[in-house]
Amino acid sequence: FFSLLFCGRSARLPMVSLRANEQSQWDSAVNFLLVCTAAATAELATYPLDFVKTRVQSDVTKTGPLKTLMRVVSTEGIPTLYGGLTPAICRHWVYSSTRIMAYERLRNESEARGFGPAGLMLSAASAGGFGQFLASPTDLVKVRLQTDPSRQKYRGVVHCLQTIHAEAGLRGFYQGWQPNVQRAVLVNVGELLAYDRVKRALLKHTSLNDSLPCHVVASFGAGIFASLCSCPADVIKTRLMQTDSPYKGTIDCLRTMLRTEGFWTLYKGFFPTWMRLGPWQFVFWVTYEQGRKLCGLGGF
Repeated sequence: FFSLLFCGRSARLPMVSLRANEQSQWDSAVNFLLVCTAAATAELATYPLDFVKTRVQSDVTKTGPLKTLMRVVSTEGIPTLYGGLTPAICRHWVYSSTRIMAYERLRNESEARGFGPAGLMLSAASAGGFGQFLASPTDLVKVRLQTDPSRQKYRGVVHCLQTIHAEAGLRGFYQGWQPNVQRAVLVNVGELLAYDRVKRALLKHTSLNDSLPCHVVASFGAGIFASLCSCPADVIKTRLMQTDSPYKGTIDCLRTMLRTEGFWTLYKGFFPTWMRLGPWQFVFWVTYEQGRKLCGLGGF
């Protein structure tokens, strides 16, 4: 006000800048809410598949996903398939909001500086790794609850948090964070980069516009590439984070698995991983893109 009063027209530029800054903050807040809503919707729709995938990967036998599903339903009940849902949703409020918003900003900056595909890959890897590091405690709680049949050790989310803190302190919440972050880097290179490039290729080389069919095809490509990239790290992460894990660390886990179970155990649970990531990508990207358009933010 005083700048406008005493400086006249010269004060208009700061006011315009202030309005632009306020609009940018509002858009970021709306974008955050859209990411959280889309991620929670995708998690609710596909969580039982993630539960089965985790059980398959943590089992040292050759039990497949269908037999695992039938065994869980018959011995523990259908509600067990949603065990750990609360920390899973909380995880995505941290993880997905960080990685999506960070990648979009890094991607735009990378393209403005002309860094090319390498810049986009680094943007996706950095955004995914940082987001997962922040969200690792919630992922640990989710895996602990998923691999604790009939709540023998943990009565719920709060009791799980208390038990982990009592047994290992604050550092205990980051058990298995390294393969967790490695997996996130691979997932996001596969997912974000694939979705971005497939979508742009469709817009450039086909008659599709930035609409639902384009989002569906791009999300399918993202699910395939994310599954191929992430499955080995996902198996190691699950083994390290499960209750009473016998492994000393990432290298020990990898060596033991390769020696006792063979190379293909790294892709154990690939089908449920893809069955999980494919629908998850579809629900997330369709919900998110439509929400962006509805709120006037434009396409991703």
